[in-house]
Amino acid sequence: MKQLFAVFLAIFSIFCSTSAQDFSLNWKSHFAYTDFVDVFATEDKIYVASLKSIFVHDVTQNSNKEYTTVEGLSGEDISVLHYSEDYGLIVIGYETGLLEIIDESTGEITSFVDIEGQSLYPSDALRINDIKEENGLIYIATGFGVVEFNLETHFFEETYLVSDSSVDLTNVQAIGVLNDVIYISVEGEGVYYGDKLNSNLLFASSWTNSQAEEFTQIETLSGNLIAHLNSTQVYELNENIFSSIYANDNAIIDFKVNAMDQLTLTSSSVSTVLNSEYEFVAVIDQDENVEFNDNIPISVYTSNELYFSFSGNAFFKTQGTNFSRTQMVSPQGPLMNYAYGIDAYDGELWITHGEVSRSFTVNNLTYTGISHSSSGIWGNVPYEEVTGVADIVNVTIDREDKNHVYFSAFFGGLLEYQDGVFEIYNSSNSNIEDDFVTGNTELRVTLDKVFNCAIDSEGELWILNNRTYNPLKQFSFDPDDESATADISDALNQSVDSPISFNLWDLEVYEDYIFLGSYNKGLIAYDRTTENSYALFDNTSNNMPALTVRSLAQDLNGELWLGTTYGLRRFTNPINIFQLGTSAQAESIIFLDDGVAQELLFQQVVTDIKVDADNKKWIATADNGVYYVSSDGQETIYNFTTANSPLPSNVVNQIAIDEVTGAVYFATDAGVVEFDSNITEAVTDLNSVKVFPNPVRPEYNDILVTVQGLTAGANVKFTDIEGNLVYEAQNDTYSEDGSGTVQWDTKTFEGRSVSSGVYLVLITDKDGVETAIEKLLIIR
Repeated sequence: MKQLFAVFLAIFSIFCSTSAQDFSLNWKSHFAYTDFVDVFATEDKIYVASLKSIFVHDVTQNSNKEYTTVEGLSGEDISVLHYSEDYGLIVIGYETGLLEIIDESTGEITSFVDIEGQSLYPSDALRINDIKEENGLIYIATGFGVVEFNLETHFFEETYLVSDSSVDLTNVQAIGVLNDVIYISVEGEGVYYGDKLNSNLLFASSWTNSQAEEFTQIETLSGNLIAHLNSTQVYELNENIFSSIYANDNAIIDFKVNAMDQLTLTSSSVSTVLNSEYEFVAVIDQDENVEFNDNIPISVYTSNELYFSFSGNAFFKTQGTNFSRTQMVSPQGPLMNYAYGIDAYDGELWITHGEVSRSFTVNNLTYTGISHSSSGIWGNVPYEEVTGVADIVNVTIDREDKNHVYFSAFFGGLLEYQDGVFEIYNSSNSNIEDDFVTGNTELRVTLDKVFNCAIDSEGELWILNNRTYNPLKQFSFDPDDESATADISDALNQSVDSPISFNLWDLEVYEDYIFLGSYNKGLIAYDRTTENSYALFDNTSNNMPALTVRSLAQDLNGELWLGTTYGLRRFTNPINIFQLGTSAQAESIIFLDDGVAQELLFQQVVTDIKVDADNKKWIATADNGVYYVSSDGQETIYNFTTANSPLPSNVVNQIAIDEVTGAVYFATDAGVVEFDSNITEAVTDLNSVKVFPNPVRPEYNDILVTVQGLTAGANVKFTDIEGNLVYEAQNDTYSEDGSGTVQWDTKTFEGRSVSSGVYLVLITDKDGVETAIEKLLIIR
């Protein structure tokens, strides 16, 4: 059985290697470089793996090269990193058993799913724990044994299983190879060794258990194997036994060997560097800079500098004998990969990292700061600057002033940011009410729960003050201002015995009406011009697929789109629901698929809906990635998932559209990525018109020429140099709004590709008063 598996794995690899797609033309990644798992040092480069991505730091150039899902990585959790200097290959092992190899010269990424895809063992036994290289082969330590992979042929060759039992798995934690002998540390059993030239090594009986100690790491130093087991001792191999050869002053949590045969011992707040004779090269110790003390899990010394990770922060380098002169070397990014709330406008990007579950519960409070990027430069806000709030879940940028931002904290109230200054509002200094449910008095924050907010056309702020009797409020600085509270208590049918029913997910303010998506109470429509006027849609007679409405969006035609935990709905004329009352019907969106009627997003958990300047909809789901659909929902333009895009997870919490730049951001539970849609909002004049790409080159397949910076309703004509019209388009207009973008597929009205040449782009505003002319070069 074991031999058959080894043969199967070798043959299976022929069919299970795939080249990853590079998405960098239209996508950008925004991953956090904080949770580091491994590092590999050569003489002039440092290879660093964080949980979701890696970067290569060039020591001589002081520059970085990143590899993320945009470049083709899987987005799964990385467990180990290796670099083959002989082949110029970066080898990445994953928690899932996936193996990925990056050809550093070409940037090509190849994925091997052979270990990940096998079913003989449980999934937690497929984790890749360690990778070592010897004579063109890498030996992969997994939770079930050792797998051999040929770097020349890219084929799996052998699988060594140290246990005869299919029940008692052999979890190989660390591996080393020396003189054709493989040494492995097995969890709970100690060290085994076996001759790799022995054809019977496939059988457990051919392995020798040499000692009871089990080691965390095994490395090669000056032609010999060394090991450690999280104690103060460094062990060296001698006649198949690892014996103590050096005693460190502090417990070793990690060690690394560089290209100069120097050994770096990491001990949380001090790194000791030894040569191959175990003599001191350098000691980098703690000092008055207590920020780094007891927070350094990984370090490596090379080129007279120590490179080290600071837990939950970044990767640094330092010179000298302490951590006082440090420089960050890791790429910039957000505070953490988990992203819940997101908003973007005119180059400003804000991300929050709080969380509530699908059932609107909070299992663990998150005391995290806020991630912020301004025109691509990250300047994150640490928690110390917003102490007093926790579980910050949503963010809203004021479109009239991009430096004015609101943050909703599920514990602590409302956080306002204005020109670099934060202010906290809660039940002590505003009309925000405290949670009526008795809470944990040991919390470092108040129980004032603000889950979301929206700014109306008059600039007034409306908030969802959850778990209070009247959770919808127009924000006021007066704690006693009851006039700012909307009475929808009857709609919620409240009961103190069931406080979760007082929770609202989302709100959409439209003229004099506010629409509310609730937890388990359906859709609530509130008329703020009439006292206590509301309509409730909470049963199947309204064609509501679920009572929990997670997201709302008013499109440019005035239609209200609803995302529920069991599908998608819309009201084409939502204001009429106040006349029709509870008899109003939500519409399912039905489209034809090969002549068969289908419902769009049937029974899917819809977590967010955003409308772009073309009136098309971006729709996030809890399990199936992101959909981009036409304005009426009849055509699915994209369905981005982990299988066909750089999305690191199919769990997409929220979407943000930067209407000025056309960037669309996806906040997932494993990181944030950005898609360049090129769809921007209309502007007030034609002074900033751009046409791109220009020129259009032969290698551009299926290219769309984008004309950006248009006024609402502008007309765009494409003519040849002699003035002959080849194509014409007009950007859509919705009331006074509309798109600032028109796209052309470089084809004539008849659908024929135009020939090489210079073309004129003639632009006229909708009144025929303002004009602009641009030139476009097409090369076939």
